[in-house]
Amino acid sequence: MWIGESFVGDGPNAAHVNTVLGGRDGPVGAAWATGLATPSAGHAPFMVVLAPDMPVQPPTLFVNKAAIA
Repeated sequence: MWIGESFVGDGPNAAHVNTVLGGRDGPVGAAWATGLATPSAGHAPFMVVLAPDMPVQPPTLFVNKAAIA
């Protein structure tokens, strides 16, 4: 398992990225599936796609950091 984190920019243009890489059959795969299946209130996880029906590789889960009002 590999874990990384990055912050860039400031103010409204700031970005905060957390990256976790690991096998689908291990703890990373379980966390990925749980994150997609059980969203917190105000958060909308979704799989990142290049175009309709064309997911990026490796599979990528996007979860907003700030709650949706």
